Amino acid sequence: MSVSKNQIIPLQIESLSSDGSGIGHYEGQAIFVPGTAPGDVMEAKIVKDCGRYAFGIVHQLLTPSPARLKPDCPCA
Repeated sequence: MSVSKNQIIPLQIESLSSDGSGIGHYEGQAIFVPGTAPGDVMEAKIVKDCGRYAFGIVHQLLTPSPARLKPDCPCA
């Protein structure tokens, strides 16, 4: 089953893509979410479905990854 635009799904980020986006899988489909780190557990909102993969944004971060780093600059 494929995801659809604006659907909110549970997702755990497993790795990073070559452009730095987090990659998780939902029902066998790869979901790319920018601004995430491996180990993040979240609810992701799908913004674009491309069939075998999709793009999402963080809707709600449930459990931050221990791999997250605190930014040096408060504006980051």
